[in-house]
Amino acid sequence: MASFTQHRCLLTSSRVTEDNRPMADRGAIERAFQQTLEAVKTSNPQFVFDREGRPAAIAAIRGALPMMERDLFDAVMEDCECELAATREAMFQMLTKS
Repeated sequence: MASFTQHRCLLTSSRVTEDNRPMADRGAIERAFQQTLEAVKTSNPQFVFDREGRPAAIAAIRGALPMMERDLFDAVMEDCECELAATREAMFQMLTKS
């Protein structure tokens, strides 16, 4: 294990050329992801989404539901949000691995 850690440290500490720069900077990955997401969003009508208008739409749907269905709706929405967050985090972790 120690030799593996030492080997990995040597690999990550070696000089990085401009052409072969690892995307270990999460901020840079985040910006690149947001730019790519915007490009995909505008590339085809099937990818269009409205992040800014979504909270009001969700609130309107939630408000129209009876109390029991609201709880179920909230649980489903939370599950979807957690899956999206986990998927995004997994993507970042994969991109930042050396």
